[in-house]
Amino acid sequence: MDSLSPDQAQALWDAGGFLVLTDLPAGSEFGIDGTFHLTRRFSGIKFIPPGLHMITWSASPSAGQGSQSSNTDDIVSGGPASLTGAEPAAIPIRSALLRIWNPRERVVLPYNRQTESVPLPPSSTSNFSNEEEEPAQAISEDHLRTLDPEMAAYPWDGFPRWNGLTNLITREVLAGVLGNGRVDAMTPVEGEVDEPARKGATRSAVLQVGTTEAGGTGGGGGGDGAAETAPALASTEERPMKFAQFELKRSWAEGAVGEEVTKWSRDKSWLLGHVVTEQLEGDATVLVAQLQLAFVLLLYLSSWSALQAYKRVLTLLCQSPSFLTSPTDFLHPSSETSTKAPKPPGTSNTSTQVSGSGLRLARSSPSPTSSQQLVVKTYTSLLEVLSAQLGALPAGAFETELPELDVFYLDQLESLRKGLVGGMESSIPPWSEEDKEGVRAAWGRLGAVARKEWGWDLGELQGGEDASDEEEEEGEYAPVVVEM
Repeated sequence: MDSLSPDQAQALWDAGGFLVLTDLPAGSEFGIDGTFHLTRRFSGIKFIPPGLHMITWSASPSAGQGSQSSNTDDIVSGGPASLTGAEPAAIPIRSALLRIWNPRERVVLPYNRQTESVPLPPSSTSNFSNEEEEPAQAISEDHLRTLDPEMAAYPWDGFPRWNGLTNLITREVLAGVLGNGRVDAMTPVEGEVDEPARKGATRSAVLQVGTTEAGGTGGGGGGDGAAETAPALASTEERPMKFAQFELKRSWAEGAVGEEVTKWSRDKSWLLGHVVTEQLEGDATVLVAQLQLAFVLLLYLSSWSALQAYKRVLTLLCQSPSFLTSPTDFLHPSSETSTKAPKPPGTSNTSTQVSGSGLRLARSSPSPTSSQQLVVKTYTSLLEVLSAQLGALPAGAFETELPELDVFYLDQLESLRKGLVGGMESSIPPWSEEDKEGVRAAWGRLGAVARKEWGWDLGELQGGEDASDEEEEEGEYAPVVVEM
C-alpha cells in the first residue's frame, strides 16, 4: 500500500470498508482472512472489500501486565500463513467472527478485556439479526482519519487465495452453519462426538497458522506464557456448528436388507441423495460450500471439530459413484420417497403432495438433464475447491500437525477419479463433450497443484475402469454390521 498514489489511496478510502477495533491489548494476535499480526498500537483494518471476511483474535497472555519491550513499529504488519513451533499447551485459542461486509461499510467492535471477546456488530442486509447485537456505533469521517496511522491496510496480496477458499459460502450457508457468525477453536459440531475438541487433548492434531510480529519477526502466537490460553469466546452462550448431519457408517435406506445394505455401505450415493434432498433443498453445491467453511475453520482456527466435519463431507462426495452416473435415482422431491432405496430403472419417480385445499398433487423427480447439470456443477466446483485447499495448506502440514491426512486425501481423490470416469462414460443421459472437457480441465488443475505442492500423482480421467467395482470400505468410516 505504500506505493499507492494519493488518488489511488483516496479511491480506496471512498470505496472500501473499515473495521475499527478498540481496546485490544498490545501484544495480542489479530487476523483477517488468514493474515495474522501481533499488535502494538492498533485500531483496525481499512480498505476492506465487500464480501465474506473472517476476523480472528486471541488476547496476549500478558495482557494487563504492562507492555513488554519490543523493537516494533506502531502499526501492525503481517505475513503469509506458516506453522508455529509451539508445543500444544502453548497454542492460544483463537476466536473469530465471520461476517459479510457491504460496500463502504464501517463496523466498530469494542474489545471486552474481561470476557476476551467482542460483541456482535449491528445487522446489515447481509447478516443476521440477533438480540446480542450491540447498538450501531457511528464514526465520523474526521475521527476515522485520525485513526488512519493506527489502521493496517487490508492484505490484498492474500485476497485471491481467500476468495478461492470461500467463494461458494453464501450468507445462507454461513447462517446455517454458524448462526450469528461467532465461533472459536473449541466450538463443537452438532451431532459429532468431539471429545478431543472439548477436552483440548489433541491440539497437535490440527493446524495452527502462525503470526508475524511487527518488524518482521516470526514466532508463535503465545510466547513463553501462552500456557494461560484465552478461553473460548463465550462458549457457554454459543450454539454448536451445524453442518449437514449424516452417519457415514450407516449409509443405506431404512428397511434395506441383504444386497442393498452391502451395496450402499460401499457406495454412499443413497446417503448423498438423501442429505441433498432432506437438508439442502436439492442443491448439492451447498455441501461444497460447507466443505469450504470447514476448511477455513480448520486452517485458521485449528478447529478439531471442523476437521471431522470436513472429512465426513469430503468422504460423502467422493464415495458416491452411482450419484455421478444416475443422479435422478437419488434426488427425490419429498421425504416420502427420499427415505426409500432407489427405485429400479424405468420406474416412475413421482410422489403426491397434499395442497392447502386438500387436493393431492403429483410431483415428479428432477429431470435427468437438470440432475446431470447439478452433478457437473457440483463436482466441477469440488475440484476447484480442492485445488485451492491443497495449495493453501502450509508446508509440512502432513508431517506433524495433520498426520495421515495425506493418506485420507489420496484415498478420497482416487475414489473421486474413478467416480468421475464412470460419470463421463456411463451417465444417463450422457454428459456433453463440453461438460467432459470442463471436468477434465478442472481435474488437470487439481493434479498440477497436488504434484507441485505435495508430489502426488493423481492420474488421469481415463476410461476402462469400473467405478462401481470397489473394494470393501475400511477405516473409521467402514460400515457397521448390525445383527437383527
